Amino acid sequence: MSEEKKQQKIDKKVDELNRNLDELKVSASIEENLAIIDELFKDNEIIKHRRITNENDPSMQFVIVFCEALVDHVLINDSLIKPLILTHMRIGRGDCIKTVIERILHAGEIEKTDNYKDVVQSVCFGDTVIFINGCEEALYIDTKKFNTRTTEEPPAEMVLSGPREGFTENIMNNMALLQRRIKSHDFKCKTVMVGERTKTTCMVCYINSLVNENVLDRLYKRLKNIKIDGVLDSNYLIEMIKDNGYTPFRVLGITERPDSVVGKLLEGRAALIVDGSPVVITMPYLFMENFQSPEDYYVNYYYASFARILRIIGFIMTLFAPALYISIVAFHHELLPVPLLIHFAIERSSVPIPASIEAFLLIGVYELIRETGIRVPSNIGQALSIVGALVIGQAAVDAKLIAAPMVILVAITALTGLLVPKLSGAILIFRPLIMLLASFFGLYGFLLGASFLLAHVFTLRSMGVIHVSNVNKLKFQEVKDLYIRSPWWAMKTRPMEISENKVRMKVKRKS
Repeated sequence: MSEEKKQQKIDKKVDELNRNLDELKVSASIEENLAIIDELFKDNEIIKHRRITNENDPSMQFVIVFCEALVDHVLINDSLIKPLILTHMRIGRGDCIKTVIERILHAGEIEKTDNYKDVVQSVCFGDTVIFINGCEEALYIDTKKFNTRTTEEPPAEMVLSGPREGFTENIMNNMALLQRRIKSHDFKCKTVMVGERTKTTCMVCYINSLVNENVLDRLYKRLKNIKIDGVLDSNYLIEMIKDNGYTPFRVLGITERPDSVVGKLLEGRAALIVDGSPVVITMPYLFMENFQSPEDYYVNYYYASFARILRIIGFIMTLFAPALYISIVAFHHELLPVPLLIHFAIERSSVPIPASIEAFLLIGVYELIRETGIRVPSNIGQALSIVGALVIGQAAVDAKLIAAPMVILVAITALTGLLVPKLSGAILIFRPLIMLLASFFGLYGFLLGASFLLAHVFTLRSMGVIHVSNVNKLKFQEVKDLYIRSPWWAMKTRPMEISENKVRMKVKRKS
């Protein structure tokens, strides 16, 4: 074939490439493959390729393609380049791929493909692709190596007692943390690619004999329907696969702790791990999980139960206390004892603004200080929050802009809000709404807002499972891990609404 015809054939391949990558096939010609690779990765200087010729047979030619930022160069040199150059093996046209895989290369995981979609994806993942002269298939070999963060304890989920490991941004490290804890063939993990351009790897993990099949089906269906350029974090998927798109409440669980994920898998839940994010999604997620902490299962069950009840009370106080105070002070004075009413009247007599505006103003200032403390460097954030709260609160009381009881109420509201960080988003939305209704209609508005909140919560679902379940039941095995944390020997069944495999423990506790 003349050089002109060869060039025409290459140009045709490049035009094909620009039209449809999915249908573009690997060529038997090294030159054609090189031209396509150059076009695909044009202006990307970290994608390298190298031509290799066998020293014993010059007709045996290869081209390797890799991303230099993602590969182990020692592995490429010792296990790929060196064997291809030094081998005395002859490669026939009919069995070239089989010969190279079985008798020449020393690498561990080797796959073959005949289309460029797999070639591009493999190179971008850190694999090395080998084109063989005269062969219409390419090989891609696992040669990944890049720096990752260590498995340190996640700062947002620190515990006094329990494991200290946390997930990282590397999906394979995260899978290793789970597999090391679940030493069973029943543990399954399936790969799903999400993102039209980023091709983000996601892993769906579950225990086959325990998982709710309906939840799995919904998850796969929703992941398949996602059409987005890229997925860079777990929250991208949370917003696109959750049942109630506009609710401020969590309907999918998130955690950075492998022990928490394993615990949920053992209850029959599924987990979704996203490459590049240390946050793992668990589903279904029940409302009472907002009041649970990983530490509950590593300390005495009496203390864990007390702490859980305290969190529930804290949520009720931080959500409803300001609105209830506004209702009583502004509309329903008769509900207060006379000494307390007189004291409140004396304090409020010198304050020029209504109680409702006073509450909104003070809570707004608190949220401002809290947000500022989060955004500034950690070494001054805590000091800034404390000093800001003390100075502003004391100055406002001394200037007669804010009544002292309101400062106390907002301080208690702020403290109780810290008990339930998982509900911070819902509190931020619903607390002002209920306060606004209480400001106009008193207790009637307060009850209307509380009723609307309860109605909203009871309509939520998590992957088809009712978000608020078993709250109206009193059987011990149904509430053993809701409001309280029972001892392990008493938790004989899994959550009723999650898994059909109900029995968790068959051995009775010895007296």
